[in-house]
Amino acid sequence: MILRPDFFSRLGKGIWELYGITGLVGDLLSYIRLFALGISSAILGMVINDIALRFLEIQYVGWILFVVFLLIGHSANILIASLGAFVHPLRLTFVEFYKNAGFTGGGKLYRPFGQNSGK
Repeated sequence: MILRPDFFSRLGKGIWELYGITGLVGDLLSYIRLFALGISSAILGMVINDIALRFLEIQYVGWILFVVFLLIGHSANILIASLGAFVHPLRLTFVEFYKNAGFTGGGKLYRPFGQNSGK
């Protein structure tokens, strides 16, 4: 078997490209983490409902505690879910997507106020 002169360089490049698979797995795990956050928010909502139903067993003030607990509990859950809905996708977009898409950025070079004189 006769080896072409570029065989070893091509083999090395192939092995180096396999190294990029770890980035793919990391990106996949990031999206799975977002899915887990959504599922945990749903489970938290069910737990809040179950706890609120226990307040109905208290005579006279149980329904007031029921409504107050539902309002506070679900409001907190919605706030946490909103944070996850905005912050995590932005992180995935700017940190992981732009890195993999070869985005180099643009814009203007940062120059502090003192260095802008004369131009």
